[in-house]
Amino acid sequence: ARVRLPPDFRQARWARWLPRWLRDQAAVLIPPFVDGLAALRDVRLAAQAIPLSFPAWLIEAVAFWLFGEAFGLDLPFSAYLVIMIGANLVVSLPLTPTSIGVYEVAVQEVVALFGVDRTLAAGYAIGTHVFISIWIGLTGLLAIRMLNLRFEDVFYLRANTRQPPAAISRASNAN
Repeated sequence: ARVRLPPDFRQARWARWLPRWLRDQAAVLIPPFVDGLAALRDVRLAAQAIPLSFPAWLIEAVAFWLFGEAFGLDLPFSAYLVIMIGANLVVSLPLTPTSIGVYEVAVQEVVALFGVDRTLAAGYAIGTHVFISIWIGLTGLLAIRMLNLRFEDVFYLRANTRQPPAAISRASNAN
């Protein structure tokens, strides 16, 4: 969070040993990532961000608890907090696409630590992962719709080379 990037990221001393294509990709991807950590650099921003995170964490923990109730796990709410933390830790490591397999094993093992049969714990892990994946997909589609984005704006195979409408009209006026 405290990293200060050079004005031209491609010229950073430690980045020179990278192949040019990787250096170019890093120059595009890393600066926005570091900017996203601004709340961790600024005490005022952190003081605002942390309390805003608690309701989201509570809602997520309640979702894990409700699934536990549906599966008949009969665990205390504090166990679902631990399960939620384990699930979030494992998905923060991009080991497989959408953490398929890794998520299920990790959640199954965390649930089994609380004395739940591994078969039931595996069912719980699969159920929560399917539900969470569907929920993320649906809310993503809703966000795309609400932002009036087109298919090409979200799913693309190469960089957008079209000029925005304002740039096109300025270029035609210059001629």
